[in-house]
Amino acid sequence: MSQLKEDKRIVRTRNALKDALLNIMKDKDFKDITATEITKSAGCNRVTFYSHYPDKETLLQSIFADYMEGFVEQFRSYYKDGKPFDIRDETRSIKLFKYVKEHSFIFKMILKGEILPGSQNYFCDTISKVSESDLRLLEDSIEDINIDALRFYQVYASLGLFLYWVDSDFKESPEYMSKQASKFLQFTPTLVGVTKK
Repeated sequence: MSQLKEDKRIVRTRNALKDALLNIMKDKDFKDITATEITKSAGCNRVTFYSHYPDKETLLQSIFADYMEGFVEQFRSYYKDGKPFDIRDETRSIKLFKYVKEHSFIFKMILKGEILPGSQNYFCDTISKVSESDLRLLEDSIEDINIDALRFYQVYASLGLFLYWVDSDFKESPEYMSKQASKFLQFTPTLVGVTKK
C-alpha cells in the first residue's frame, strides 16, 4: 500500500472518530462518553481508536486544534495582503466572529474551559503566538510600552470579550461584536502591521 493511500486512511479514520465524538456530545456529557461508544459510532474498533489517540481527551484536544487552526486563518485574513490594518475599521473582525458563531458548539467548550482544563489558555496562547510572529506596533514613537505585557493584556481581553458573547448565548451579531471589539481596542495603542521578514 502506498504511503499516500495510508495517509488518506489515517486522515479518514481520525475524521470519523472526531465526528463521532462531536455527535455523541450533542446528547451526552463528555465525562460519561466511553471509547467504545466513540468507536461504535465511527464504525471502527477500540484497537483502531487507541492506535490514533491514547484517550478521549486527546481526541477532543485534536478537535480543538482543528478549529483553532481555522480561527487563526480568519485572524490572519486581517492582514493577508501585507498591509497594516487599522483598529478603527469596525468591519475588520466580522469574519472572525462569524467563524466562532458558526462553530459555537466547539468554541463554547474551548472558551469556557470546563470540559478540558487549560483550553482557555490554549486559546490565548494560540493567538499570542500568531501576534508575536506576525504583528508589530506601527507607532514606534510610543515610549515605555512593554510589548509583551501589551500582547498578554490584549489577548486575555479578547478572551473576556468572547466569553461575554458565549455567556449571552451569541445574542449579538458578529457585526455588532466586531464593532465593539474595534471600539474597545481603541483605548490602547494597538495599531499593528505585518512584521517585516
